[in-house]
Amino acid sequence: MQLIPYASLALAHFALLIGQRVVALVLIAISVTLGFSLGRIDILGLVGLGFFAGFAYCWKNSRLLKWQNALAGVFVFVIAMLLLSHRVPGFMNWKYLDAYQFSPSALPFTLYLNLDKPFIFSVLFFFFTLTNRSIVNSWKAIARYTLISAAILLAPALIARYIAFEPKWDVNIVVWALNNFFFVCAAEEMLFRGFIQTELEKITKKPMVALIIASVLFGLVHFAGGVIYVGLATLAGLVYGISYQKTGRLIIPMTVHFLVNLLHILLFTYPALKGSL
Repeated sequence: MQLIPYASLALAHFALLIGQRVVALVLIAISVTLGFSLGRIDILGLVGLGFFAGFAYCWKNSRLLKWQNALAGVFVFVIAMLLLSHRVPGFMNWKYLDAYQFSPSALPFTLYLNLDKPFIFSVLFFFFTLTNRSIVNSWKAIARYTLISAAILLAPALIARYIAFEPKWDVNIVVWALNNFFFVCAAEEMLFRGFIQTELEKITKKPMVALIIASVLFGLVHFAGGVIYVGLATLAGLVYGISYQKTGRLIIPMTVHFLVNLLHILLFTYPALKGSL
């Protein structure tokens, strides 16, 4: 029963990605209702989500003055960052794995199934413009940028002894993968590429400036992993941001982000070697 709100939200995100917004809205409503009834969201959480959705609507409302749209956009950014860092009250996220080791030489890993951070994607995607591109071209771009990302991220991490080559399989990787794609990568790519990078590009008229700022912010929010992790995340943000600029499709950086993370957990020490932090 505890998994149903998360499963419903994951299905909602899948529906959004394939353009079924009405179906997604129904699934999001089910997720919120069950999350509330099961004690995963309380009144404060609902209020927080309401404000987030309301400001997102004002941000894209053409009937408002430009300064009003801009102010609403600032509030969208602030609330999204609070949701990302689990600072919005009213969410009791589920600790699915507690200090779990995927391999003997790995640092203990704690996996939370969250109902706050994923709503960054759930809400903002309704105001996101989909582009019509061939799925074949999408997969070509995904393969290309995944290889580039893996080369420039995993190789330095190996050299720095942040990770080690350690192939593995664990049944918990299935839950980790679903959570990582539909909740973690979806939320982070929507915020840093779909929202921040896009809006900065509109404001500055300089795509490179927008790319760099969004990538640095993406790196900084990974500070809990240490200095090396911040640097690697910033590099990752640059590649994900370039893939978004070149293709105009959010699914590209989302999938590349996920595949790099998947390679990490399947083939290398996850999240990092003991003593690396």
